[in-house]
Amino acid sequence: MRLKDWETSQRYLLLAADETSVAIVAYGELKIRKQKKHSLVMLADFLEQASKPTIQHIQFDKSGYWISIGGNREFFKRVKRLAS
Repeated sequence: MRLKDWETSQRYLLLAADETSVAIVAYGELKIRKQKKHSLVMLADFLEQASKPTIQHIQFDKSGYWISIGGNREFFKRVKRLAS
């Protein structure tokens, strides 16, 4: 994805939580830091989709968490910092 280097943030509300997951609703303006130069059409489509309120389920396990995106799951694992 060409937007992968962007840092984004958005308001959210916690809807529910249990021992292994949370459900949130993201809403409002998507803020973009370190925006790179990209096609204005692609940027407009991205911002239009992101501005619609969406419910997101976040599942936690021992080493990280995962979220569903469309029909796929994206996993995030904690990594150890390398010594400098």
